[in-house]
Amino acid sequence: GRFADAAEVHQRAVALGPENVQVLTEASITLSAAGQLEAAESLLNRAIALQPESGDIHFQLGIVLRARRSLDEAELVFRRANELAGGHPGALLELSGVLVGVGRHKEAAEALFALLALNPSSAEANVNLGVALIGLGHQELGAERLRKAREIDPNNIAARINLSNHYYAAGKPSEAEKEAAGGLEIAPENRTLMLCRANALQSQGRFAES
Repeated sequence: GRFADAAEVHQRAVALGPENVQVLTEASITLSAAGQLEAAESLLNRAIALQPESGDIHFQLGIVLRARRSLDEAELVFRRANELAGGHPGALLELSGVLVGVGRHKEAAEALFALLALNPSSAEANVNLGVALIGLGHQELGAERLRKAREIDPNNIAARINLSNHYYAAGKPSEAEKEAAGGLEIAPENRTLMLCRANALQSQGRFAES
């Protein structure tokens, strides 16, 4: 967890091997973890200049751009990473997150269907697809994907939060409370799950518990 120290060591390694793509990429990941996003972006751009056909380096750059809230650029870079790799699961997942975040649910769903064709057992992809489908008004199809994500990974908190919210919005507070309670068994300090459960309990008239 000593990211600042690790970043300093990696920067020394970069000074010794300024054209070593692996060193540049690994240093950028460490700098990003240390919160030095601008420096990480600079190193990744150098790495791409040296190895422009690498989908993985573009993927790492997209992550940094998304963290910097440069969402339009991140979208383009994730698409490029997927194109270069002939299908990049990580890039497709991150792309879907960007698209869902800006309300472009149809495009997000398209990216996620492509991802699930590559990796059908991705819990994260099923969560994002569930959210995208619900955003498109396909409530039950979205909930089905969220349940699939929970089945794949019972510890996936995002699946439980989104299922709880879905059931609450659908007027099923007992099911919403059950999902939130199950999530709290896994992550007892999760405030979002606490709020989900409190709202569901209140809707059932269980005010003292809420």
